[in-house]
Amino acid sequence: MTPHRVGFTPIVEGTVAAYEWDFGDGNTSTEPAPSHTYRVAGTFTVSLRVQFAGGDVADVVKADLVEVAVRVGKLPPYGPIVWLDKGGNTISKGSRSGGEISTVATGWGYHKLADIAVGGGKVYWTMDDKVEQSNLDGSGRETLYDGNVGLLHGIAVDPTGGKVYWIVGPVYFGDSAQIWRANLNGSGAAAWASKPAASAEWAYNNYVPWLLAIDPTNGRLCWYEKFLSSGDFPASMFAPLTVHDERSIHWTGLDAFSDHAAFTHLPASRGIALDVGLPAGARYVYWTDPAGDSIRYGYAGETYQSSGLMMNVDAPIALAIDANEGKIYWSSSEGIHRANLEDGSEQELIYPDVRADALALDI
Repeated sequence: MTPHRVGFTPIVEGTVAAYEWDFGDGNTSTEPAPSHTYRVAGTFTVSLRVQFAGGDVADVVKADLVEVAVRVGKLPPYGPIVWLDKGGNTISKGSRSGGEISTVATGWGYHKLADIAVGGGKVYWTMDDKVEQSNLDGSGRETLYDGNVGLLHGIAVDPTGGKVYWIVGPVYFGDSAQIWRANLNGSGAAAWASKPAASAEWAYNNYVPWLLAIDPTNGRLCWYEKFLSSGDFPASMFAPLTVHDERSIHWTGLDAFSDHAAFTHLPASRGIALDVGLPAGARYVYWTDPAGDSIRYGYAGETYQSSGLMMNVDAPIALAIDANEGKIYWSSSEGIHRANLEDGSEQELIYPDVRADALALDI
């Protein structure tokens, strides 16, 4: 659906002197692996001419490779943007263009909010060992899951499939991390995916899933995986002996769990999002790179992956995307921002001085 961005990656053997791409819509590129946005509907033939260092030339033509239709989807007004402030232990909401802020829910006592998801007019959140939900106005709050074990982290909701997914993290050394799921009313809660400590994965002081993002249309769940550090849990918890830097993004189909590592050797990220909102579903996963002052994206295919820079911004934290609206939202120490998803243009600070450790949209 327009605008439709495609990343092109050549498979070439030999030393290349020059690339000549023709995207079929009147636009060309001489980059080795360009990204091109189709802004009009149609069916496009893509060609590539490669000139090798020795003077030989090779041509490849892919007929009718890209099909683009006119964007259709929900009409405005769009639902609110919802955010989580861990420091204030509150969930708030406001218009996507800025303005008045209202409180949806707060943590209580020693229970600390961890992450949020929005779908079907409801807000879902993890809080210590609980999964809770409420309406967008904060009414009808109820506990969907009270495990009394583990520490819950990332959460994602699939209103189409009628499921909510969350991460049960380990508490002590050697514990296993798991991805759980339940029906939207909390029934049928059970571990859906896990890797035992014996496998040296998803165990405390080892790789664990931390953030979730879901594409209901294509039936995919993505997660951000990292090594834990002592800062991930309260000081009273068993601190890890070592700290590692490896981080990665994985995906699985929703019909059955299968671990596909899409992007590895990533910087420390605090937010991931998929470009859901269009009838065809998501094509890209986006993540924040606070240390690199950037938001990056990648395409995770069945047989190959490609990634690149979305835009340069100061120390981004959380992410949310609505591809139908054509907007990307992110938070930083300055507040909550938004821009055009197509090219990062028209950046604006819609909620100054607001702390948002997680962002969510009802799409």
